[in-house]
Amino acid sequence: MKSKKYSVICLLLCFAIIAAFFSGCKKNGGEEPGNESVTEERWSEQANEDYETVQVTGVELADIVEAALGDEAKDFDGDFSSLSKSQIEKVRDYAQKNGYQVENGPNGAPVISKTVPSSKKQNEILSKAGVTKADKLSDKDYEKVSKAAAEEGVSAVRDKDGFVSYIITETTSASPVSSSRANTTRHLTTVRDAREVYTARDYTRSYSNAPVSVTAPTPIKTTASPGSELTANGLTKNWVSTLGSTDNAQFEAACATDDGAVAVGTSNADNNGNSLSNYGALISAYDSKGKLIWSDVISGDGATSYDDVAVLNDGSVIAVGSTLAKNLVPKNEYKCVDTVEGVVSKYSSSGHKLWTKIIGGSGGDMIYAVAPTNDGGFVIGGKTTSADGSFRNAEDDGGLETKAFVIKLSSDGNNIWATTLSGSKHSSCDGLAVDSKGNIYGTISTCAHDGAFKDLESAGQLIHYCVAVKIDENDGAVQWKTSIWEVGSVTLKAITIPENEKGCVLAGNYASKVGGNKGTFASFYNGGSAGTTDGALVYVSESGKIELAKTYIGFESDVISDIKTIDGGYAITAYTASANRDFPVQNKGSYDCYLMLLTKAGKIRTYASFAGSLSDRATALCVKGSTAYVAGGTNSGDGFFEKCDAKGNENKSVAFMAEFKIDTDI
Repeated sequence: MKSKKYSVICLLLCFAIIAAFFSGCKKNGGEEPGNESVTEERWSEQANEDYETVQVTGVELADIVEAALGDEAKDFDGDFSSLSKSQIEKVRDYAQKNGYQVENGPNGAPVISKTVPSSKKQNEILSKAGVTKADKLSDKDYEKVSKAAAEEGVSAVRDKDGFVSYIITETTSASPVSSSRANTTRHLTTVRDAREVYTARDYTRSYSNAPVSVTAPTPIKTTASPGSELTANGLTKNWVSTLGSTDNAQFEAACATDDGAVAVGTSNADNNGNSLSNYGALISAYDSKGKLIWSDVISGDGATSYDDVAVLNDGSVIAVGSTLAKNLVPKNEYKCVDTVEGVVSKYSSSGHKLWTKIIGGSGGDMIYAVAPTNDGGFVIGGKTTSADGSFRNAEDDGGLETKAFVIKLSSDGNNIWATTLSGSKHSSCDGLAVDSKGNIYGTISTCAHDGAFKDLESAGQLIHYCVAVKIDENDGAVQWKTSIWEVGSVTLKAITIPENEKGCVLAGNYASKVGGNKGTFASFYNGGSAGTTDGALVYVSESGKIELAKTYIGFESDVISDIKTIDGGYAITAYTASANRDFPVQNKGSYDCYLMLLTKAGKIRTYASFAGSLSDRATALCVKGSTAYVAGGTNSGDGFFEKCDAKGNENKSVAFMAEFKIDTDI
C-alpha cells in the first residue's frame, strides 16, 4: 500500500493572524458544525469509551462483497445498483453473520458499519499480548494478539502486509473478512481547504528553463494497471514546464491567453531567484509551446498570495489574492495595517505591472475569486469582517460572523458596487463566473443557516455546505440562492458557464458521515471512508434549480480542483490518493494528477493521469479551443516530471504548467 504521507505548510507563513478574524464555522455554545444533539439513548452508547461504531471503508466494503458473492462480485465498484436484490441480500447476510451492522441506506442500498475497539483498547490488547505494534506481525505474534483480542470479545484480522485491524463480533459462527487489498483501518486525513493550506513546495526558478516535451505512450483503454501512466483516447500530453530554483512554489489558478496561459500562486523566491522571508504572490505566463514569456513575484514585509486570475477584454490580466504586507502600496491606501487585506494587481498582456490596489476595511479581508465582465471590468469575491472601506456601501444582512462578498470593479479597479451575504457563522465566496448576457454566478461556502441563508433547504442541518447564487450585474442584487448540502460537508469552489449558457456548473468535493448520504447526493453511495473527500459536479439552472448532480469516487480522498466548459461537455482537473473506481490509475506517489473529459450529463468520457513518485497536485485548469492547460505543484522528480526541474523532495515542490490536446470527437 502506498504511503499517503505528505507534508503541509500554511498558505502564508504569517496567516495565523487570520484566525483572529476568520473563526470559521463555530457554533454557538462551542459545538462544532455537523455534530447532532445527543439523545439519552445515544449518550449511554457513547459513554463507553472502549468501543466505537464506524462505517466501513470502500476497500473493506469491496472485500465484504467479494467474500459474500465470490466471482459474482468481480465487477463490483462500490455501487449497489449494479447488484441484484438476491445478491444484496447475500451481502447483508454475510455482513451480519460476521459481526457487521447493516442499515438501509438510500434506495435500499445497505450501509455497513462495524463496532471496533478504541485506540486505547487496541493498545491494551497489544500490551496484553506482549506486542509493541500491530504492524508486520509474525505468525507467532499474530496468534498472541488474536488470543488476547478473543478474551475481550474482539476478532483480530491480519491483512497481507501483516497489519492487524479489529472488529467486535456479535456472532462467532464465521470469521470476519480479511482484506486482500490493503489495511482497512488506516485512512487518509480529509484534505483541508486547498486555498488556505498548501502542500510544501519546491520552487525551482530559472527563466531560461525550456519546456520539456512529453512523449505520450500509445493510447490505451482505461483499464491500465496501477503504477502505469495513462494517456487515454481523446487526450494527448504535449509538454510540461516548471520554474527553476530551490524554494517553494505552487500555482493555484490559471487562465487562457491569446497564445498560451497565465497562472498565479505563491513563491518563496523573488524575481531574481533569491529566497524571501515571507511568501510572495507569483504570476507566470507561458506561450502555446511551453516557453515562459514573463513572470513576476510581488512581496513585502508580510506574506502575500495570488489565488485567482482573469484576462480582461483588452488582453490585460487581473490577479487577486491576500496580503499581510504593509508596504505593497502607499500607506494612505491601506484601510487597516494590522489585518489581512485583499490585493488586486493589473498587468499588461506583455507582463508589465500597471498597478496594485488594496481591497478591504478595518476588519480582515481576503479575495479568492475573479471573473471578467462584459463591459471590460471585473468582479471579485472572497470573505470579510469589515463594514467600512471597500464595504461601506455594501448591503448588509446583519450577520455577525465572516461575510461572503462580491464586488464589481471597473477596468481601473474602482468600486462600482459591493454585496455581502452572511449569517451567524463563517461564509466566503470561492468562485465566480459571468455569462455572455452579463449574469453573474457565484459559489459560496458557509456554515450559517440564518441571515442570508435562513430559507434554504439545508437550513438547520448544522453542516458546512455550498450555496450557488445569481447576482444582477447592474446593482449586485442577489436574484436567487440554492443550497447544495450533505450530512458531512460540501465545498464546490470551481464554477463554469455551460455551453447553453443557462445557469452554472459547480465542481469540487463532498464528504459523507457514518450513515450515508442524505442531502443533494442522497442517491449516491459514498465509496470512500466516511470523512474522506469525493469529487462532485452540480448543474444549477438559470432559475436556481438543481438539474444534475454527479459524484466521482475512489476509496481514498479525491479532490476535484477546477472545471471548464468544452465542446460537448466539461473538463475537470483533480488530484487523488485513490487507485480504483473513477480513479483507476495511480502511479507511485501519494497524490496523482488527473485531467478528465465529461459529457454534458457528467459522465466520464476519457481521462489522463500523470504523476511521479511523490505528491503531485493539479490545482488549476484553463481551456482554449482544443487545448487544455493544467497547472499546480509537484514534489516529484521522476515519472511525468522526470525531465523537469523538480528535485524529488517531499518537503518542497515546484510549480508546473502542462499542455494537453483534446479530441472532442471521442
